[in-house]
Amino acid sequence: MNPSFAAVRLPGLATLMVCVAGCGEPDFYQMNGIVTHNGKPIPYLQITMAPDAIETHPPSLSVSDENGKFEMRIGRRTVGVKPGTYTVHVEDPVAVDGAQTSTEPDYLLVIDKYGPEKSALKMEVNQHLKGFELKLD
Repeated sequence: MNPSFAAVRLPGLATLMVCVAGCGEPDFYQMNGIVTHNGKPIPYLQITMAPDAIETHPPSLSVSDENGKFEMRIGRRTVGVKPGTYTVHVEDPVAVDGAQTSTEPDYLLVIDKYGPEKSALKMEVNQHLKGFELKLD
């Protein structure tokens, strides 16, 4: 075999092997966007994606900003959500300290309806969700 021909084929084969090995489901899907109620952004909500298979991985969390925007994370460094089925619930992030972020009716309604003990909102995460609208209607 011509040595220059082998030098061309081997890098191509290595690239193909990396693609085949790396073409499976990702460890995490990016999930970010805006949380709304009746089309209106809801600021300062703690959003939790609680996995149905809690023994396999921890939940993903976020707190929406003043414009209702959020980005799901696991811990401080891992951006995203592992593939799987989740129950989505929301809370007032300062309620644990006995405080209240807002008395706005929409805010209180979504916290009551989608709180940890009541939420029936299920999501299957099997793709990246960038710019996603999380509707709490």
